[in-house]
Amino acid sequence: MIKNVRKKYATVIVILLCTALIIIAMTMPKHIIYLMSLSLPFAIGVMGYSFFTRKTNLLSLGHSVFYGVGAYLTAFTIRIVHFEAVLVITIITSAVLALIIGLITLRLKGIYFTFLTFALTMIFYSLAVKLRGVTGGDDGLPVPAPKFVVENLI
Repeated sequence: MIKNVRKKYATVIVILLCTALIIIAMTMPKHIIYLMSLSLPFAIGVMGYSFFTRKTNLLSLGHSVFYGVGAYLTAFTIRIVHFEAVLVITIITSAVLALIIGLITLRLKGIYFTFLTFALTMIFYSLAVKLRGVTGGDDGLPVPAPKFVVENLI
């Protein structure tokens, strides 16, 4: 009985918080929304890293690989495909890459896991820097802003 009451209160609180956030977002200046949109991907990455570390007690140095692959894949495909399709393609590709890397690395424990994830990070970093013609090297790739973002900022 008490658990059901807690769940109902939790649901009401979540709905109220989401409503408050939507109202706050609608009244905020556009430059604050822009800055928040730049920082949210990093916050999501930190939450994923924190969740993984707490659940497995393993120190992973390879989370930047998934972030980088997602960023480069977005930069490659945004010129060819519509924005919503880019999101789906990027999520599926990153998930498949995470599955492959996870099958390889999660067999190890402790410092061996940490060193292997660091080595994979360095391999992907080297590929990104050395393949200058494809990835843009240290400069990266220019990405056109989606039209709905440009329209809302102007």
